[in-house]
Amino acid sequence: MNEIIIKLNEIEEKADSIISDARAQKDQLEMRLESDKKAIDQKYDQMEQEAAKLHRQKVHASAQEQIRAKKEETTQAIDRLLVSFEGQKEKLVEEIVQRILP
Repeated sequence: MNEIIIKLNEIEEKADSIISDARAQKDQLEMRLESDKKAIDQKYDQMEQEAAKLHRQKVHASAQEQIRAKKEETTQAIDRLLVSFEGQKEKLVEEIVQRILP
C-alpha cells in the first residue's frame, strides 16, 4: 500500500512538472507571438508609408507635368497675341489717334 502511495506521489510530481513546463512553453509562445505581431505591424506600417510616399511622388510628378503643359500653352498664347498685336499695331495706333483727334 505504501508503494502505491509513493508511486502516486511520483506520478503527481511528474504531472506537476509537465504542467509547469507546459505553462512555461505557453508563456514563451505568447511572448514570441507578441514579438512577431509587433514585427509584422512595423513591416506593414513601413510598407504603407512607402506606398503613400510613392503615391505622393506620382501625384507631384503629374502636377508638375500639368504645370509644364499649362506654361507651354500660356507661352504660346502670349506669343500669338504678340504677333497679332505687332501685325495690328499701326492700325490700332491710327484708331486711337482718330478717337483722340477727330
